[in-house]
Amino acid sequence: MCRLAQTLGLIASIIRPMADHPTPVRLTGIRFAINPDGSISHGVYAEGPPPPPRVVSPRPVEEPSTTGSRILDGYLDLNPPGVLYHYTSVDGLIGLLKSRQIWASNVTFLNDAKESVNATEVLTLAFSNRLNRPDLSEQEKNFLGKAKGELGRFSREFYITSLTEERDLLSQWRAYCPPTGGYALGLPAEQLLPIAAEHNFMLAPCIYEYDAQYQISLELIENLLTSYRQFQGNPAVDGSDVAKIINTFALTVARFGLLLKHTAFSEEKEWRLISSMIPIQSALLDFRSVSSRATPFYRLPLASDTNPDLVRIGKNRLVIVIGPSAHTEAHSAGIQLLLFKYAPGGAVTSSQIPYRAW
Repeated sequence: MCRLAQTLGLIASIIRPMADHPTPVRLTGIRFAINPDGSISHGVYAEGPPPPPRVVSPRPVEEPSTTGSRILDGYLDLNPPGVLYHYTSVDGLIGLLKSRQIWASNVTFLNDAKESVNATEVLTLAFSNRLNRPDLSEQEKNFLGKAKGELGRFSREFYITSLTEERDLLSQWRAYCPPTGGYALGLPAEQLLPIAAEHNFMLAPCIYEYDAQYQISLELIENLLTSYRQFQGNPAVDGSDVAKIINTFALTVARFGLLLKHTAFSEEKEWRLISSMIPIQSALLDFRSVSSRATPFYRLPLASDTNPDLVRIGKNRLVIVIGPSAHTEAHSAGIQLLLFKYAPGGAVTSSQIPYRAW
C-alpha cells in the first residue's frame, strides 16, 4: 500500500509541472521500474502539439527565364520594324477589326505539320554529334539521351500567330488568301509589343540560317549539360531535380524552337507572336471547327485599357493592303467604310503585283 501511494505521488509530481508548461504537452507514457533496493525509477514520454502536416511542394513545370543560348538571345533582342503584316481573307479582316483580336493557333493544329518539327530535327543532329564526343561520362551520356527523348514533349502547350515584314509578297497572297482576293493588315509593332507582354506572349523574328540554328542547338545542349554537372555529386539532389532540368530544357526547345524555320521560307521575313504555356481554363482560349476537328486557338487582344491605341502609335499607323484583284476599286470602297467604323484613322493601299487568278 505504501508503495502504491509512493507511485501515485510520483505520477502527480510528474504531471503537475506539465500543466503549467507554456506549450500544451500531451503525456504519451510513463515507464516505471522497481529497483532492487525498493525505490522506484521512471521515464516520461511526452510531446508537444503535433507538428503541422508536411506540405510537399509540387514540382511544377516552370518556364525558363533565360534561353541558355547567346545567339538566340541576340535574335530575341532585335527590334521589329515599325509595321508588321498579317495576311488574311476578307472574313478574317472583318473579324480582326470588329473584335480587335487576332487568333493564335495551337502549334499541333497548324496547317503545316513541319512548323514544330524543324527545331527537333536540328537538335536531334546536334545531340547525336555531342554524344559522340569523348569528354562525356556514361552517366552524362545517359542524361543527354533522356533529354533528347523529351524533344517535342511540350509542343501542344503553345500558341502562335504569324506576321511578316513584307507588305506585298506574292507567296503570302497565295498561301493565306483565297483566289478571289485577300488583305494584309499592317499593325504597329509599338502596339504589338506591350500587348504581347500583357498576355505573356513574345514577339520575335524567325531564324532561317541553318548554321545559326545548329549553333543555337549546341549552345542549348551545353547549357543543359552544365546544369546537370553542377548537380552531380550533390547528395541533396534526387531524381526529381534532374527531371526538372530536363523539363526546363524541353520547354525552352518547345517555345523558342518555333523560331527556327526552314531556310526555304526565308523570303517571308516572318515574325511570330508566341505564347507562354496557356492553361485550358483560360477565358481567352476558344475552339473552332476546322476540317471537322475541334481546333483550339487563343483570342489575343490587339488593344486594352492600358494600351488602347491600335490605329496609330507615333509615326506608324494601322494600314490595310488590298491584295491582287480584278476589282481593286470596288474592294477599296468597302474597306474605307470598314476602317471608318472600326479603326478610324487607318490607311488603305493596294498591292502592286499584277492580278492573276491562282
